[in-house]
Amino acid sequence: MKKILRILGISIVLIVLAFYFLAIPHFVGLITNYDRYTFEYVTESPEMVKNYGIGSNRTPADYGFPNFEEIDYQTLTDGLALNGWYVPASKEGIHQTLMINHGRTSNRLKTMKYLALVKEQGLDSLYNIFIPDLRNSGKSEEAKTALGYEFAEDIVGSMKMLKEEYSQTDFVLWGFSMGAMGSAVAVNRPDLVQFQKEQGLTVHKLILDSPLSNIKETARVEGENMGIPNFIF
Repeated sequence: MKKILRILGISIVLIVLAFYFLAIPHFVGLITNYDRYTFEYVTESPEMVKNYGIGSNRTPADYGFPNFEEIDYQTLTDGLALNGWYVPASKEGIHQTLMINHGRTSNRLKTMKYLALVKEQGLDSLYNIFIPDLRNSGKSEEAKTALGYEFAEDIVGSMKMLKEEYSQTDFVLWGFSMGAMGSAVAVNRPDLVQFQKEQGLTVHKLILDSPLSNIKETARVEGENMGIPNFIF
């Protein structure tokens, strides 16, 4: 009997260790690691081009903004290379920037199409426009992410760069999916909020399109589907 109990105990320990060292890291990896959607990956796939809704358009010039600039800069905390498009306002002296942030498994080609709306509504007379490739996307450097946590750092880093290069201090953040989550985190994470105050950066408006409304519950459900016990969450 003792031998059976010992074997049973060892088996339980091994199962717990397997969950801890295999299942949980795999689950976390699904969140933090995903394919980097480069420009080439999108533009060479007719299906992706259709999904992005960009047709033959490849830059802001194709939407009537020929004076756009392509900018290389770095992330706020870990020195990764980022890249983005800056479209100056049609009027001089505008110090507000509308930043359009893409989601996970995407890049700025997907958010670029909203320049058509900017043009149609005349928003370019009220705002400069910035469309970044956040980390692990487009022309920016490959890196891990975490449900908007690092995206938030990239967004605030973009704000810092825009102040240094273009004297921009006031922002509207328009984000999609994980870009929306990153935008929300950017104005709520204490260290990033404090940094913005110190730098004189202000977010006046948030437009959040299809973020996860309950990350904990989403993680629990997905984990349950993978056989991870609920007590982990």
